[in-house]
Amino acid sequence: MRRYSQVIEEEVKRLLEEAYGRAWGLLTTHEAELHMLAAQLLERETLTGAELRRMMKLPMKSGDASFIGETFANASGAAAGAYTRSHFSST
Repeated sequence: MRRYSQVIEEEVKRLLEEAYGRAWGLLTTHEAELHMLAAQLLERETLTGAELRRMMKLPMKSGDASFIGETFANASGAAAGAYTRSHFSST
């Protein structure tokens, strides 16, 4: 009879392997978009959600048009709801 800890470990391992496979598949499928996004973040450092959706050809949300092309400034230099390099790095 298997112990509960062994059953739990096997299930966690299965879930992690499944998640890893899905993440790897998404990254390889969308590699061109990933590189385009990285290049834009290196150039501009900040993207609004609206700019990101337009760049990735995702459906726009109500109010997006008013954000496209606008410059936001606050104490950190990033817009509320903006995507910055820090959102995509582990450091």
